[in-house]
Amino acid sequence: MRRVDFSAAAKAEKQMIDLSVQILQFTKNFSETKPGNYLRKRLLECGVSPVINLGEAMVAKEDKEHMLKISLCMKDLKETIALLKMAARGAVCNEPEDIKSASEKCRDVIVILTQASQD
Repeated sequence: MRRVDFSAAAKAEKQMIDLSVQILQFTKNFSETKPGNYLRKRLLECGVSPVINLGEAMVAKEDKEHMLKISLCMKDLKETIALLKMAARGAVCNEPEDIKSASEKCRDVIVILTQASQD
């Protein structure tokens, strides 16, 4: 794994910001049940943190720190996909198109970061 260049990071950052805003918007409509509240909380944590970790990765002075932050981005994006699947199957959100769109954005960012760190 190598450092993600600024061009790929900028592309990933734009997608992550769009994803974060989307998650902030549609989690407002989650059911007010124990599962709905749990998934809302976890999605807000995992769905918003990748863009913050990416910013920290891009200013990291050491390669080791950079790679750690990129790995955290990937972990949180994959966790977000799993949480979105749970939200869809658990019927805590009545907006399946938003869940599908958010999942696609997560996958897109994972592809961008994976390709950028392998080139």
